[in-house]
Order: sequence, then C-alpha cells, then structure tokens
Amino acid sequence: MILCDQDLIFDLQTLWRYCWYAAYFLSCRMVILYVDDDVEDIEIFAEAVKEFDGTIQCMVAENGKKAMDILHSDLLPDMIFLDINMPVINGRVILAEIRKDKKFNEIPVVMYSTTMDPIEIEEYKKMGADYFLKKHNHFQELCDAVAGMLSRPGLRRG
Repeated sequence: MILCDQDLIFDLQTLWRYCWYAAYFLSCRMVILYVDDDVEDIEIFAEAVKEFDGTIQCMVAENGKKAMDILHSDLLPDMIFLDINMPVINGRVILAEIRKDKKFNEIPVVMYSTTMDPIEIEEYKKMGADYFLKKHNHFQELCDAVAGMLSRPGLRRG
C-alpha cells in the first residue's frame, strides 16, 4: 500500500485526536455515550447531565453507526443512553450489536424513549437493556430522571 503525504497527515491527525480524547476522558469522573438523531433532544439531554454534574463527559452519536464507531475506538463509556426510534439503525438493532460483543457487557445501557409500553420494555430487558428511561417534556423532570439514573451505585469512575 502506498501512502501519500495527505494520507499520512490524515492518519496523524486522527491519531492525535484519539490521544486527546483518551487523555480528556480519562480525566473525567464519568463518561456517558448518548445516541440520538434529534439535535434538540441531544442539547437538552447534555444540559440535564451538566446540571447534575459538570464533570461528566457526554459523548454524542447522531446515529447507530457513529455509536458503534465510538465503542470500537476503545474509548468506552461508563453508561450508554440509547434512543429507540432512529432512522437507518434503530435502538433495538444497536442494543443487539452492543450485547453481541463481550467487551461491552459491563456497560449499562439505558433505553431512552417516549414509549413506555410494558411489553416493549420487557423485550428490551430480555435483549440486555439494563434500564428504561422515559423522555420527559419538562426540563426539570428530565434533570431529576437523569440525576436518578447517574446516581446509581457503581457507575462513577472517581
């Protein structure tokens, strides 16, 4: 394989970016991965996390492919919040992919959706989801729900 200067520059930039991310994430008390295709939901969720604890790093993936790319980059989060209803690859497929790989077995997965159908919740639990969190319409309710989820024992790196 022949590498041109442009390929080498790209590879060095990618390597530097991953080193920077690794150093940054290792300095955080907790890292979560939030997977959602809705920009507004992403912003609101990130703000709720920040309200709970400003030291938590919230990585964002706008779709399932990006989520899997992040997970395979060796920058493993402490917890994954996964929207169910997304185009291209939905939350059910991503959950199945995550649970297929033993490397991710210890990472709690929270299914995050407007749906609260008990049958669906049970199906996700059988697939390996650890928790189910309803998307709230009011910011303070979301803050309370996120705080409750992130306060669970054993999740902090600290």
